[in-house]
Amino acid sequence: MAKNQYSLWVDAQTKTCDAGVMTKECLLVKTTEKQTEWTYFYDDIAGFTYEAGYTYELLISERTIENPPADASSKQYTLVKIIKKQKV
Repeated sequence: MAKNQYSLWVDAQTKTCDAGVMTKECLLVKTTEKQTEWTYFYDDIAGFTYEAGYTYELLISERTIENPPADASSKQYTLVKIIKKQKV
């Protein structure tokens, strides 16, 4: 049940992605500001409400879930704070 905190950059748009047996809208994220490629983020971030048209720099907490259900993520993400929200 280790907790880890780090920054996550969120793009101003989402993309449709395959999340197992269904498709959904995924956030596009980077783990460093200088990273050039956006990657799909399949999970939810508790406490974070995404608003299209804004880029975000978030501080999030990641916790490993012991024995998660078979169709669920082994990670739980929680918003610690919004560091920056910028209209694009």
